[in-house]
Amino acid sequence: MRVRTTRLLSALAMLAFSMTVLSGAQAADQAAHDALKGINATLDKVHQVLARSGSAQEVADVLYEDDLTIIGEGETSLYPELASFMEPLQAFTRNPTCRLEVVDEIRHSGNLAVAWVAEHCDAHEGEAAEDYRIMFVFRNGAKGWRATMEMFGAGKF
Repeated sequence: MRVRTTRLLSALAMLAFSMTVLSGAQAADQAAHDALKGINATLDKVHQVLARSGSAQEVADVLYEDDLTIIGEGETSLYPELASFMEPLQAFTRNPTCRLEVVDEIRHSGNLAVAWVAEHCDAHEGEAAEDYRIMFVFRNGAKGWRATMEMFGAGKF
């Protein structure tokens, strides 16, 4: 009887451990899903602002944190905060066709997430179509998922 009880307790302990591991994995999957959903909601807001020819400030308000740092192909130095990036951002807002799309599984932990994003802008007002590869670091704060870091380069994924 004692051997049976020990085996039963061992089996129950293994079952409880397995349930805990599965529960933790499900919670992590749900957190990553929620982060992706929040990031996509942010990108949708950017598309809405661009579609109505909104300003660079409006794009900044929905996409970026104030402590944004950004660097990209062809830039001579890092933009150390959002205010320093407003002039280049103005050029982006002139084309209402630009679209941002998450192209791979995000990497997520706590209130931070990293996402690869493809940007495509159709030809517009005499300028050629453009494609960029962007790595964003998003932070989930009081205003939702917003970019705190960005690095971009020309080309498609």
